[in-house]
Amino acid sequence: MESLSRSELEIMQVLWASPVSLSAQQIVAQSSDASWKSNSVHILLNNLLRKAAIAVDGYAQAGKHYSRTFRPQFSRAAYAAFQVRDVTATHAADLADETKDVICALLKDTKLKQGTIAEIEDLLKGNE
Repeated sequence: MESLSRSELEIMQVLWASPVSLSAQQIVAQSSDASWKSNSVHILLNNLLRKAAIAVDGYAQAGKHYSRTFRPQFSRAAYAAFQVRDVTATHAADLADETKDVICALLKDTKLKQGTIAEIEDLLKGNE
């Protein structure tokens, strides 16, 4: 997994929010507050394809033409975990201790439901 630019991440946010794959035109239509210009969507999509962040999922008819549709190759949570690992690996000599500190900080700053706490406990028990 590679780090994404701000513009690439904005496109990923649109794809993560959609239950179906989207064409470039649909991505532009759902990106009204994007930092990138609509003419650059194809460049950004090609960058995301090169980084293996998205995949072509099929084709959809748009008027007289057919457009490729795209879907994300990893979840928002997986990318967030990658970012944490990337930052901690860059700035920490002992990745395990730094990861623990990051997880503790996230848990302290987040209101969790009891079911979520139970899931985390089960995951931790599985890693022992």
